[in-house]
Amino acid sequence: MASAGLDGDGDLDLVTANFIDGTISILFNNGDGSFTNDVIYPAGVEPASIAIDDLDDDGDLDLVVSSGGGEDFNGTLPGTVSVLLNAGDGTFPDQTTHGLGIDPFSVDLGDLDGDGDLDMAVAVRGSNAVQIMINNGDGTFDVGDPVPAGDFSAFVVIGDLNGDGDLDLAVTNWTEDVVSTFLNNGGADFAPRATYPVGDGPLGLALGDLDDDGDLDLAVAILGPNDNLGDTVAVLVNHGEGAFANPVAYGVGNVPSSVTIADVDSDGDSDLTVTSLYDDTLSVLLNNGDALFADEVNYSVGNGPAFVAAGDFDDDDDLDLAVVNEFGNTVSILPNQGDGTFIIVVSFELERPRAASVGDLDGDGDLDIAVATAPTARTMGIISVRFNDGDGNFADETIYEAGDSPTVILIEDLDGDNDLDLAVTDQTFGEVMILLNKGDGAFAGKVAYPVGIHPMSMDVGDLDGDGDADLAVANLDSGNVSILLNNGNGTFADDETYDVGGGLFAVPYDVILGDVDGDGDLDLATANPKPFNMSVLLNNGDGTFGNEVIYPFILPKLLHFGDLDGDGDLDVVVVDLVSIWVSLNDGTGLFTEPVPYTSCLGVSSVTLNDMDGDGDLDIVATDFSYVVAVLPNNGDATFSPAEFFRVGSLPTVVAIGDLNGDGALDAVVTNIFGNNVSILLNRCADIPADLDGDGTVGASDLLILLVNWGRCGDCDDCPADLNGDCTVGASDLLILLDNWG
Repeated sequence: MASAGLDGDGDLDLVTANFIDGTISILFNNGDGSFTNDVIYPAGVEPASIAIDDLDDDGDLDLVVSSGGGEDFNGTLPGTVSVLLNAGDGTFPDQTTHGLGIDPFSVDLGDLDGDGDLDMAVAVRGSNAVQIMINNGDGTFDVGDPVPAGDFSAFVVIGDLNGDGDLDLAVTNWTEDVVSTFLNNGGADFAPRATYPVGDGPLGLALGDLDDDGDLDLAVAILGPNDNLGDTVAVLVNHGEGAFANPVAYGVGNVPSSVTIADVDSDGDSDLTVTSLYDDTLSVLLNNGDALFADEVNYSVGNGPAFVAAGDFDDDDDLDLAVVNEFGNTVSILPNQGDGTFIIVVSFELERPRAASVGDLDGDGDLDIAVATAPTARTMGIISVRFNDGDGNFADETIYEAGDSPTVILIEDLDGDNDLDLAVTDQTFGEVMILLNKGDGAFAGKVAYPVGIHPMSMDVGDLDGDGDADLAVANLDSGNVSILLNNGNGTFADDETYDVGGGLFAVPYDVILGDVDGDGDLDLATANPKPFNMSVLLNNGDGTFGNEVIYPFILPKLLHFGDLDGDGDLDVVVVDLVSIWVSLNDGTGLFTEPVPYTSCLGVSSVTLNDMDGDGDLDIVATDFSYVVAVLPNNGDATFSPAEFFRVGSLPTVVAIGDLNGDGALDAVVTNIFGNNVSILLNRCADIPADLDGDGTVGASDLLILLVNWGRCGDCDDCPADLNGDCTVGASDLLILLDNWG
């Protein structure tokens, strides 16, 4: 994978090599760190490495792809290097291919012969050599002399190792357990190699000035066993003349495959990021400034992370990370929070996920996930249950049948036995399915209850005041709401229906429950895109409902109750095709004129939760533009502009809960077109110096610190003492300013 501005719009795009398909994918940046669907170009057999630069000196960026070749019925197919010249707009109509023997694995670009244009160095594993390709100045290449490079030469990088102005080579030799360097005598004439032992199985390689002395050091990903520097990243410091010190190893994940050098915490020195292929993590090691590194911080990414690239993808002046997940066929984007910590986006593959809910299903104190999926050509709809290990990681799924087309899944104790059961709607058969928990997170077979035609939405609550959980279901094509009263043991009486929408042809799309009039029982509201209104039905106190009150909206489809202004009554958020509307309760159960907040392409789900820990309810919505939008509440039911977090393709449902036990609310998102589920772990709980808990460090935090300046009266209760020395002083002020924003 590589990143660069390919289409000339000023932001960084991504290019990935698709090993199985024999293609490359280009993902263009929308300017905010989210990316369009990929544009695909053929790239030989088993493409493995990409380099980007201006090869023909026309001012735009071109591509080079090395492809290892493979085998067919006629024998071994030779490897190739493909050159794709940019037409100037991010398209690549011209491709030239060069045959390069067996298994060219990686490629790098640099002016090796000193004539002002960019040449190529290609590590050819099957030939145990680095093939030099000399640029003619127009993006066409002549095949130069191969440089003998030792056994299984895997990764090659180009840089001036000895400070003489010529570009040298460094190569990992996997089977020899060394890194080889080749000093350039000028004109792409290379001296014999020097070798440096680094431990078993060196693979990924990067160059950068790690100790800030002006020369290029080496970082190497080591795959081999732990007793010989394995599962580490090794740092070799340059003595200044292209000779390197013995390696210093730092532990990372299982089977590290690639390493990148970049200043991710913006402190002026170069840090390390390492992908680990077999434990699905990315490790970040921050530099202390002298080529000594802090312990790794690990971030869960996709399945089989193979390569990492750094770049400012969201244009906020810090370096974000992009990871290619080889086994999962995905790319993970980790936005930088400005200090070298990253917003975590975890995903797991699941075909056609449609709805999700969270709850402690196995009674171990952490939140598990239940996901309902749409039917496929091979299966009916299913419920996938994944158990949390306590750290926000989820075990393999347990599957339960869920009818033909499940749309909503709710988690609640339906039979009063203190464990959490499941309720699922089935659109096709017009049913609600109940799956009772056996007490250990395993579920009994489903029991179905008929409701109306095309049940689209469902909510749960004690409607008749008898202490158990009842259900309300919006039936899209019946124009009504079904009420299912619980018999107290998880079985339900036949449904009672209530027409909504104020007339014929109503289409209730969503139903929610809440005590809007403050009389102690649960009322209901429905969003009716036809005939363009919201219905509110007040509860008579026994689970029956009075006449509806109608509020006009243009194509409303989603609702959520919550006390947005802190006055003790329930306000409502209403979502239509393009906007999020906030309507406040006047205290009697009537709602005021709504205030709009604009979305992106269109909201697909909405919920209210205190995401920034400041005590009021924020709006969380999934949007068709492949993002989760969070609108922070200012405390008075007005909302700041949305903050966007990239997830998968067509996110449809968001569920909220503290998945990793850090006190901050995380998000689970089903991506129906992406066939996966994204987990966004909230980092607000980890923000140093956020003294008022609003998710940012600003003037109010500075004021708290200044008010508490001096010796702490109680060392155990002194929140402004950021460095733990029982005194609020200059060092605490520096910590606060370093985390400002």
